[in-house]
Amino acid sequence: MLQSNQTHCTPTHIIKAGFIFLLIFSITPVFAQQKLVLLTSDKKVESLWLNVWTSETQVETQLYRLGTAHKTLKTEITATEPVRISVHAPIQITNGKFMTGWSFVYRFIPGDTVQISMGEANMPLFVVKNKARSLHEDNMEYFKILSEKQRGWSVDFASVTSHREGLAAYYRVMDSLHQKQLVSDSFFTATLNDRPFKESALTINFYRSQRKTVPADSLTIPLFEDSLLVYNGYLPYMTTYIKGVALPEEKKGPGRTMPSDLPFFNYCLVQGKGITRDKLLFATLLRIYEYEKKSFDTCLAKYSTVCMDKTKLDFLAALKSNAARDKEFLMSTKTLKDKLVSEKTGESLSFKNLLDKHKGKVVYIDFWASWCSPCIAEMKFCEQLGKDMEGQPFVIISVSLDKAFSAWKAASAKYIHDNNNSYILANPETAALIKQYNLSSIPRYLLINKEGKVVDKDAKRPSDRQLAEDIRKLL
Repeated sequence: MLQSNQTHCTPTHIIKAGFIFLLIFSITPVFAQQKLVLLTSDKKVESLWLNVWTSETQVETQLYRLGTAHKTLKTEITATEPVRISVHAPIQITNGKFMTGWSFVYRFIPGDTVQISMGEANMPLFVVKNKARSLHEDNMEYFKILSEKQRGWSVDFASVTSHREGLAAYYRVMDSLHQKQLVSDSFFTATLNDRPFKESALTINFYRSQRKTVPADSLTIPLFEDSLLVYNGYLPYMTTYIKGVALPEEKKGPGRTMPSDLPFFNYCLVQGKGITRDKLLFATLLRIYEYEKKSFDTCLAKYSTVCMDKTKLDFLAALKSNAARDKEFLMSTKTLKDKLVSEKTGESLSFKNLLDKHKGKVVYIDFWASWCSPCIAEMKFCEQLGKDMEGQPFVIISVSLDKAFSAWKAASAKYIHDNNNSYILANPETAALIKQYNLSSIPRYLLINKEGKVVDKDAKRPSDRQLAEDIRKLL
């Protein structure tokens, strides 16, 4: 199984933040494709794990790492929609228990250049450098935590009053910043408007955690009321209410858990109405597609009877089509052992035959996957390397470790302009090739001489200028 190392990627190490389910709040503005640039010159920024969502239809997060420990001080994210980023304090183990610290969420738009530095209490500050933006609006949680530390306040997890005091403190900080004109009137007003939803959601979560009945006076917000969608806090509240009040807990193993997506979907379908229902159903279907595929077709058929937006149905139909292609590819390659399938011809061949095919050339193998952000970041350097070596006995071969055929095809079409040497490894989870070269993390590169011998099992990345010199020595 692929694992993560430094600026490498793996789906098993992706942090699934709790708000993944709540990505679709309102109509998302679309921009021309641009890059969001994240950079740091602060040596105190050693290791930040950035969980990134570049689309409202994205369920799994993309993981980026930034800091001196990862030898990465700049990263670029291509997007056409606002980008949501969550950053978490490193998890610590104290007395055998996992201890979590701060957790910040940011929202930037394509074209922003964001400078990251470490502020007080070893917490990061994100500052948009190329536009006039409020430092305090972008880093509200940072200033809230600083205020709490200055007051010496900490939450008592057994007291709902303590939880409410923590939320009240947040609004006191907000009021103070507004009076000093450090946040805009519109930001201040929008934050205050969300307060009833946050307070009610907080109360529901507290009583649910204590296995107690939620007081009726905390449940006065109307359900499935489309006029409330103008408030950012309404859909998160709706989700909290349905999972924390309307649906029973599920029994799984030794403990009890919040209801899964299927009961949530069915509740919204039967009890819901209007645009609110449509948004919740669509968001849930994305998760069902990702985590409960066996139920996707049935749920999609039900959703199609109440869907209020044909573009959403078209998108979900495309997902279904991709799933069918993935299944067909999986079945067709099930008997293939350690075979590479050509993107251009669809033919399969062994890794040995591939190397034999290019004997007499220096070969650079790029192991990557569509979900690997660092892999994608190296693609432009890989393309430039090919141009720099044009006319030389040299070839770059791309080998995808994607499990989903459709994801590979889509990413390859987007990032690999010459597909003559683009392949996917059939059945990567069981392929001996993975063990042979210890491909525990990606991106990963092999450098092979003209005689077909692997001379570097962990070759330099395309972005490393020294790589070109290593290649020239073999030519």
